Amino acid sequence: MSPQTILAWDPPFSGGFGISSTAISVGQNYNEGRKSQMETVTYGYPFNQLSNVFNECSSEGWDGYDAMLIQPETYKNALRFLQNIPSSLPFPEIGAEPDGHITFEWYRNQRRIVSISISSESDLYYAALIGLKKRYGSEPFFGEISSEIINIIHKVIEE
Repeated sequence: MSPQTILAWDPPFSGGFGISSTAISVGQNYNEGRKSQMETVTYGYPFNQLSNVFNECSSEGWDGYDAMLIQPETYKNALRFLQNIPSSLPFPEIGAEPDGHITFEWYRNQRRIVSISISSESDLYYAALIGLKKRYGSEPFFGEISSEIINIIHKVIEE
């Protein structure tokens, strides 16, 4: 099953709850702009990378050992996570883990790195090294990235 059949473009903003013709028009224009943006090389690259990871890791033992396949629900959660990364952040590198999770990684150097993995059950697991400080934990993912995780990513990538 390809990523396109699992989840069509699902923008983080759907026009809100407005029902007037103006509100509907604004929502449609916004969504069309986001779709066009996704087709650009800069913005579209991470979405293509996510699709490639899903395609390459969607069967048992994809790593040549006993890796679990990436479930369609994991891909959906990862896509929603990627769609909700603030524009103030660079896009992460995307990979897969043997437990079937999809991982997002921001790396500045060996002392400034954060890895966030997402499961099919909508759980985020994160671990970061920021200088000499370690940060790690887990939290549920309800379609929005928490301010705590955003702050950790900013601390990793800042000068």
